[in-house]
Amino acid sequence: MFYITVELVFKSYMPKKLEKGMFFLNPQENPVWVLDRNIHPDEKEQFLIDHGAPVEPYLVLIDDNGEQEIIATPNQIGWWDDGPDYDELRDVDIKDFNGIIDLYEGKVDVQLETEPEDNDFVKQHILMAEGKVVMSVASDWEFDSDEVEDLIDKSGFYEWDDDSEG
Repeated sequence: MFYITVELVFKSYMPKKLEKGMFFLNPQENPVWVLDRNIHPDEKEQFLIDHGAPVEPYLVLIDDNGEQEIIATPNQIGWWDDGPDYDELRDVDIKDFNGIIDLYEGKVDVQLETEPEDNDFVKQHILMAEGKVVMSVASDWEFDSDEVEDLIDKSGFYEWDDDSEG
């Protein structure tokens, strides 16, 4: 199987309504949190002042020249592969997003159907399962093992080693 390491980024937007399930960024504690209730229209302005605008996740490939290619839009981000010991994919959740940010500085692997040539657009090679990309832990990530235990406890996210040949 082929993978490409990309970056998880969050872009803000201004909705007409603030609804349960929207994502927001918080630099303290868990960086991404989910709105747990609908916000009344009369409270919207103060809520945005206090918490900022909601955000949506994107997967972006940044090349050597700093050029960005959007690999997946919010509606295409959906599957998580927990590794070779698991048979099924699962829905990506908030713990996954926070783990990617906390443990891997926003880096995540996306599965590819085929290996791209040097001048190919990577997006043409992405494995799409039911219209969604399949993500997993960034395979080539190195971190300080003393620091990672605290981050794993904080985020509820964990890593796996893929010893298979790709």
